[in-house]
Amino acid sequence: MKRLLLISLIIFSLLAFSFQKVNGEGGGAPIVPYTIAGKVALQDGRCVSGFDIKIKTFSPSSTSIDKILEQQVSIDDNCEYAVVLGNEPYSLWYSGMKIDLTFCDVSKNPLCAKTLTIGQNPCGPGGGCRLDYSYGVDDLTNGGQPIIQYVNSFICPDGSKVDDASKCPIVTPPPARIICKDGTEVTNVNDCLETKEQVKNYGLIYGVVIGGAFASLVAYWIKKKRTRGKKTVDTYIEKRKK
Repeated sequence: MKRLLLISLIIFSLLAFSFQKVNGEGGGAPIVPYTIAGKVALQDGRCVSGFDIKIKTFSPSSTSIDKILEQQVSIDDNCEYAVVLGNEPYSLWYSGMKIDLTFCDVSKNPLCAKTLTIGQNPCGPGGGCRLDYSYGVDDLTNGGQPIIQYVNSFICPDGSKVDDASKCPIVTPPPARIICKDGTEVTNVNDCLETKEQVKNYGLIYGVVIGGAFASLVAYWIKKKRTRGKKTVDTYIEKRKK
């Protein structure tokens, strides 16, 4: 009887040690992580975020190696989800293991439920697996809310938010800064008025033709005293426009 009890204790110890090895405990090599991740969006490509999906798999426990574990996994601001097997609470994974993902209310859309098997396409035997999902506009979250209300806002260059990049307002870039030879900052090179051609072109902006001699005189005064030269040409243009 004692011999039978001793053999039973030895077998139990070996089984416990083996489990510790599988689970990365007791000095054994740690479990290499296996990541299941993907991106979610509406069928028209608009990103959705801010709600949870369900992931169900198996995790070891003190009472059962195949304990069913179901958790909510959040969709982040980049409209992506991720779960890492090999880390708590999913501390074990193995080839042939099945993972159930529920992206929306299956009572409204049974196609929301997907099952992956490690080691079978698209999930390789190691490293990880990617599964993206596209929602219909009528789908509901697992909590019963319309998916459409979780469309991720797109931030436009002007800071406004829209549900699609194509709806961003057209932003006119600020005019280029131009520095004249005397350091004056303008937005049009002809506003420098430092050459005869610039003075002529400046007049054409206002629909006034400026002769070569007068243009040369203006350019001369601009170099001597900008305020006087500018006032001279502006007065000339105002008189010709009337």
